Amino acid sequence: MRRDFGSHLTAALNDWQFAVSYGELMTALQTQSVLNVNRDEKEHPDPIRLPMPWPEGTGKHADVTPEERAALRAQLLRRSAFAS
Repeated sequence: MRRDFGSHLTAALNDWQFAVSYGELMTALQTQSVLNVNRDEKEHPDPIRLPMPWPEGTGKHADVTPEERAALRAQLLRRSAFAS
């Protein structure tokens, strides 16, 4: 049950606001992407944000410090096949 992406148990364990299936989430992310790519940036300068189940800017995976982020990016670049 814990592995069922759309279960209320998974939503509760991840501090989500509502349960959502994998397909619904992928559809919402794709829709948000298409809306943002095709929006008039002069009329709508801010990106369109559709409701997502997780709380915005909070959760178990809090943001890292700038120093940690720089170290993680450097580590990623060392391992990347696309590093310039």
